[in-house]
Amino acid sequence: MHTLNRRWVVWPLLVILLLLAMAFVWVVVQNRASEKLLAAAAGVFLLPALYWFAERFLPVWVQKSITPMVAAFGALIAVFLFTAPFQSRRAIGTAFLIDATDIGPVRFSGPLEGVMPIQLDTSVLIPTLPREKWKADNDGGLLVYHHLLQRGILQNLVSRADWATEVDRVGSPQGGIYERFQVRMTEPQISTNTINSAFAANRFISAPFHRQHGLFVPPATTLTAVVPGPGLVGVIQLENPLIKLRIETHMVSASTVLYGRYARLTTGTNTNPCCGLVQYTIIVTGQGSWLRRHHPDMPKYAQWVQRITDRITESFDEEERWKVAIQQLTLRHLAVR
Repeated sequence: MHTLNRRWVVWPLLVILLLLAMAFVWVVVQNRASEKLLAAAAGVFLLPALYWFAERFLPVWVQKSITPMVAAFGALIAVFLFTAPFQSRRAIGTAFLIDATDIGPVRFSGPLEGVMPIQLDTSVLIPTLPREKWKADNDGGLLVYHHLLQRGILQNLVSRADWATEVDRVGSPQGGIYERFQVRMTEPQISTNTINSAFAANRFISAPFHRQHGLFVPPATTLTAVVPGPGLVGVIQLENPLIKLRIETHMVSASTVLYGRYARLTTGTNTNPCCGLVQYTIIVTGQGSWLRRHHPDMPKYAQWVQRITDRITESFDEEERWKVAIQQLTLRHLAVR
């Protein structure tokens, strides 16, 4: 009777231990034998195994073996549940100045030239759309400029070879700091043909990409696209086995009269009836793989997401561009004096 009862307990325990061991080995393989996981292996399986073999001939071995098994399972859960994967999120406000008459883009020289992203990654895209089609939606320009914004972000991603380039901050003999770039690959992982196909519904996608001929992204990265529609969010998503980068663009508001600081900068008064403003929010999020959170390359992938986030902020954030305008105005004022 004692032998029968012992077998009924031993075999299920052995099966459970084997399944846990197989699951652990699979996770270690997914994380390329991370040092943290290998260090945890001793506590997860080695100690319970020693307890089990040391006490299996004692009368109370069954009761005592339950404790290390629970500890092993708890340690395995703790390794994964209580170590958060990489996460990042940044919201960026951006805007375009528009002509109040035909909703077309307004071009300025002088201090305003550096304020709006229309002079940056979107400047080469404007001729793609005939002037009379900018107000075809009768929504104050919200949708057409939403397409322009998404296509401008794509140009920003293509023109910055983020994954293809290693950036080293090097001190110069004069005491300053400069960035040294070293290219790691010669062909983009995602070609412009793939981008054009994914964003075929974007009204500015026919404009050629300049500088590069595709997206330099980590291996096995896929591109997901959602072109903005009326009231819909635009999405540019790059996802691979280790991390997901998602760039969403949201409509905020449109006005055919310019108020506040932009009006004062253009007319010297608080109102400019000749110009309007369309505003959007860009949300850039990074999400590391829960399963591969201890992968040794995870920090490199997280830095890739952070670089893209910083560059989109630098190019499109309204407040960052406004700082540029203020600096230019200050320099011009000092030069006149």
